Amino acid sequence: MGYTNGEKEYMEGLEFLNSQVPYNLRKAMECFEHAAEQGHVEATFQAGRLYLFGVPQIQPNVKKAKEFFEKASEAGLAIADHNLAILYFGGIGGECNREKALEYAHKAFSGGYLGEASFLCDAYLYGWGTEKNVEKAKEYNGYARYLGLQSAEYKYVEICHPDFYNSIKDIN
Repeated sequence: MGYTNGEKEYMEGLEFLNSQVPYNLRKAMECFEHAAEQGHVEATFQAGRLYLFGVPQIQPNVKKAKEFFEKASEAGLAIADHNLAILYFGGIGGECNREKALEYAHKAFSGGYLGEASFLCDAYLYGWGTEKNVEKAKEYNGYARYLGLQSAEYKYVEICHPDFYNSIKDIN
């Protein structure tokens, strides 16, 4: 079987990642990093994920994770944009930068990571990295509701009837 650059290493990394054998995350990381060096985009993303979540086998390193996500983002991987939005929004591994988080969230959404609609709804509803804009919040909430994303209906009520939940509290 013919493989593209890094594909063989990426597939081996996935096998290690998904196996039940202890200490395979380190082997998976080696494969992903080698594939990433060859330009494999998904491997680049997976290496970033392992630098964030590979504990206890992989020493957490948010700076390296962010570097891998940025490379994957530059190559057009929308889920990498989503992860960068989270890192910048929370100030994980650096300063909190909500404007940059919003840019990455838009890039993730337009790149096909439609789950980002919930974050974009909240960003416009609460003014995270932008001015509050109820119409844009409604727009992204509409996408989230269409996709059946959890809590989108509750958010719709919050947007369209801001005092509704407070009135329920008053009943009790």
